[in-house]
Amino acid sequence: MLRIQIALLPLSVAALWISPAAQATAWPHPLPTHHFVGLTQGGDLSNVVQQLRGQGFENSDGSVTEFNKWYRTSWPDLKLTWMTQLTPQSGILWGFSTGERGPKYKIASSLQLGFLHHRTLSNQSQLTLRISQRFGGRLTEKSCEAFYAIDKQWQEVNCRLAAGELPPADTLQYLYRQKPRDSRASISVAWQYPFR
Repeated sequence: MLRIQIALLPLSVAALWISPAAQATAWPHPLPTHHFVGLTQGGDLSNVVQQLRGQGFENSDGSVTEFNKWYRTSWPDLKLTWMTQLTPQSGILWGFSTGERGPKYKIASSLQLGFLHHRTLSNQSQLTLRISQRFGGRLTEKSCEAFYAIDKQWQEVNCRLAAGELPPADTLQYLYRQKPRDSRASISVAWQYPFR
């Protein structure tokens, strides 16, 4: 999993040049500054799927079914995060993820919203408050159709459990329907004080 934390890098907001005189008459307030703060490739749900790729099962005729063909992907989920600075001490966190898909699964794209506040308490101590939540990004898994010689019919089954002891219909309840770990609102408080 690729994870990059980048120091706040200001990005240009304006796409067109506006003369100083036009800026003064059109909008008396300065535009907020945007900062790129993070990039992450993969994540907890990508890891769930990745662990399946080296697995498989043996069929009744002795052939092997490998999971890699069902759970491979050419583009792991990519998350990007920015901060729009409201004041020198606080800003709005926002971002999105691209999602991820394979033949038998999908991780939906998502949006992230949050708030960040940083305050200097003294010459040596600092306090940071971060509130964030992700919307979307759910992992869903598709079923397979398999022929069962005992019943002499095709049945819908969880691909991963097709060779198990459970009846095919009972395996469907174990299909992945999972939200990302950060879909719940998270609050973190960090206090920094250098001890010398």
